[in-house]
Amino acid sequence: MTEKKTEIKKAEPKKIATKDSRPQPKFGIERLQEPITWDEIEWRIGTRPKKEVPEANKKTQILPYINNRCVLDRFDEAFGWDGWQNAIKEGTTGYLCTLKIWSEESQMWIEKTDGASKTNFEPDKGGISDAMKRAAGQFGLGRILYRYPKVYMKGDHAWIPKWAVPQLRALTNFINNPEDGKPIPPVIVMQPKPERPKNTSSQENQFLDKPTTLASDSEAAQGNGA
Repeated sequence: MTEKKTEIKKAEPKKIATKDSRPQPKFGIERLQEPITWDEIEWRIGTRPKKEVPEANKKTQILPYINNRCVLDRFDEAFGWDGWQNAIKEGTTGYLCTLKIWSEESQMWIEKTDGASKTNFEPDKGGISDAMKRAAGQFGLGRILYRYPKVYMKGDHAWIPKWAVPQLRALTNFINNPEDGKPIPPVIVMQPKPERPKNTSSQENQFLDKPTTLASDSEAAQGNGA
């Protein structure tokens, strides 16, 4: 009677994750320089009209900024969650943020620093967030917003009204995907859309869906008492 030999399988060595074996980001620094989408923008009140300006001529300027989620998402997509770092340093009146990205080409950390003052609302949180966004701009993120047209809303506004939100969304989409041969105007004045007349086709009322009214620089300046 022969004995059966039992084979003992050796346990495979446990694989240790390395930087090369981890999922690599799909994008690089170019991801930071791509157009900013409407949901990555935070619009803020810029210049409000003077009190002596007639009500019919009042216009409020609004300014586009990237939001903090845009910074987090874009840097993760560009460099991977472990391919970048940030460091915050508090100053007398604000904060400094240093952003570092890992360069595979030079095998070293590349860092850039920028700062911002404390904000009126939630001073510390707002100051840190603004400093981080400004530091991200050093790498090119959101820099395209400096080339946006001047944007105004008719009337005097302390905040962005609801009627302006879809128009700002449409404006951003138009800037990112301009119609063939149609230049982006240097000044844009927004106003509430009139109510759509009943029993009319959408084709007859396409003008109601357009987000903006064009104005010259002199008209915009006049509306703000300049």
